[in-house]
Amino acid sequence: MFANVMVVFEVFREMAKNAAMGIPAVRDARVARQRTALPLDASHLDRYAFPLLDLVTTHVGSVIGKTILEIGPGDNLASGLAFLAAGAKSYSALDRFPGPYASELSRRWYRLVEQTWSLKYPHLKWPAYLDANRFPNYPEVTTFPISAENFNQTARYDVVCSFAVGEHVSDIHAFAALNRRALSESGVGLHVVDFGGHQWDRPEDPYLFLRFPVSVWRAMGSNRGFPNRIRFHEYLDAFAQSGLSVDVVDRRAFKTVGRRPPAWVTRLPEESGSIQEATFVVRRPR
Repeated sequence: MFANVMVVFEVFREMAKNAAMGIPAVRDARVARQRTALPLDASHLDRYAFPLLDLVTTHVGSVIGKTILEIGPGDNLASGLAFLAAGAKSYSALDRFPGPYASELSRRWYRLVEQTWSLKYPHLKWPAYLDANRFPNYPEVTTFPISAENFNQTARYDVVCSFAVGEHVSDIHAFAALNRRALSESGVGLHVVDFGGHQWDRPEDPYLFLRFPVSVWRAMGSNRGFPNRIRFHEYLDAFAQSGLSVDVVDRRAFKTVGRRPPAWVTRLPEESGSIQEATFVVRRPR
């Protein structure tokens, strides 16, 4: 009973936050602050700075001389700094909630990336031109304060990538079309999509976020980028309908805890309802 009361309380609190984020002044003030409540610690770099570089080099290849577009970098551009340090020609990023990329806090993260680089990548020498105290004020860096759905730039990129962002877009067909449009002829897209509930799951019920009615879920997160609750097979279909070839190079299932998912999830195509995270690699047709 107590747990149910707490969930109801949290729902109303999230609704209030969502309503506030619909007010432009509140939204601007919130975006200007750090969203990820983490201490400055090198242990977090493997989650917030290096994973995209590692995944791209593993599944796509070297980034030396490549042009990179990241969708949704978050509070800072630490991942972009890592791409440039690894030899990328340029780095661009788009985010509908752009962070304070040149703030002192962001630059503390950049300095940490530079300080730990030789330990993380002993085979890659840190470029002499890159200065964490100056980054991201380089001509090789471009940022677009816009959502993936509204990104209509004509530039082409060798790599288009994202990490735990695809589940936040409101239109996955626009997300897929962005890849088709932005990728160079030989370009590759890599996207890690988290199909979990983020803060809206529980150890005893990982499917909690899928049990809310659509209207309640939207009222809690439509202005805040809550997970869109779209499932694995729908992303596959969206990429295919955009004319992209797609490979799933990694997938992770929900942990079974005795609670069955909602009935609408169990009726989905095989595997789709059980996948909590997947890594998609997409390419333009040859």
